[in-house]
Amino acid sequence: MCLTMAILTALLGGCAKPYAQAHSGAVDVDVGVVNSEVVEAREFAFFLLAERSKVYAYFQAKYGVEDSPAFWNQSFNGETPLEKITNDAWSKVVAAKVQQSLGVQAGFLQDTSYTAFLEQLQAENERRQADVRKGKPLYGPTQLGEKMYYDMRQSQLLEELRRKYSERKVVDDSDIANYYTENQRDFMKTGLTKVKMITASYSTTNEGTSRTNAENRLQEIAKRVTAGEDFMTVTDSYCRSQPTVFSCKERLFDGTTAKTDVMTNPALAAEAKQLDKDGMSAIIDEKQTLSLLQCLDKQADVLVPLDEVRKGIATKLSDQSFERFLQEQSSLARITRDEEALKSAASSVLLGK
Repeated sequence: MCLTMAILTALLGGCAKPYAQAHSGAVDVDVGVVNSEVVEAREFAFFLLAERSKVYAYFQAKYGVEDSPAFWNQSFNGETPLEKITNDAWSKVVAAKVQQSLGVQAGFLQDTSYTAFLEQLQAENERRQADVRKGKPLYGPTQLGEKMYYDMRQSQLLEELRRKYSERKVVDDSDIANYYTENQRDFMKTGLTKVKMITASYSTTNEGTSRTNAENRLQEIAKRVTAGEDFMTVTDSYCRSQPTVFSCKERLFDGTTAKTDVMTNPALAAEAKQLDKDGMSAIIDEKQTLSLLQCLDKQADVLVPLDEVRKGIATKLSDQSFERFLQEQSSLARITRDEEALKSAASSVLLGK
């Protein structure tokens, strides 16, 4: 216990002190305790509702079941929806309460009870109403619901904990360098390929140019270029003489176009990337269009220098370390579950009992 508290103090700062005693004055039934932070039935119900559609989808996908009044208490090959949603929701509650407990120790929260949360929500909504009456600018809705405010408060807490953690536990330069070396593919800047291209769209019906005719014409062009004629001169002559059949243009493939290229013309982009300067492609068939390319300019992919990505790597490694820290704290959490209260709360929310 002392060692754990010392670690938390070193990583998150603040005054090391024993976990607070369970909050008193709660008007709701308690279903468990996480690190001496009480979990009220109302808070557990909040997580149950968030998991309901996920659990239903799980059983529908795995067992092909349909919704029915008996769904939650039925057993499917030994699995009961009510038991699964209770355990899944409880796991999420534990993670949230661990973060809130850390928030208390770091000085970001004073009270982790759901009763206190609802009081804060009421105060926030009253403030928003007052701002509206005074004509002050308001960000977001005039009234926040429980889910929106809970998620917002939890996200803010998580970011404050993350920031505090990163300030206390600085990523070593050696770790940054090792990550950079081991993941160099992630830091390659896409090179540049500039092509001249001629395209011919074809029809799958009797109207317009057939695929065979379009392919034969492009093969003629390829043979003439292979025999020594200039690609641009040959293709431009076809485009000028038959503009309704052929289209000529230049196109650039680089890092700025990569995402669009993959979505719109993946075959064309892949072929262009393989070309050497002055090289000519095979005939490409994509989206009822045949294309023939020649590479006009080529610049290879380059590795972005470490100094340009150092900050981003440090942030990534710090975030990964923080997530491991949270998982470790969840595994070390002192947990008490009131099984009867949990089952009663789940039945009340899901079955109306």
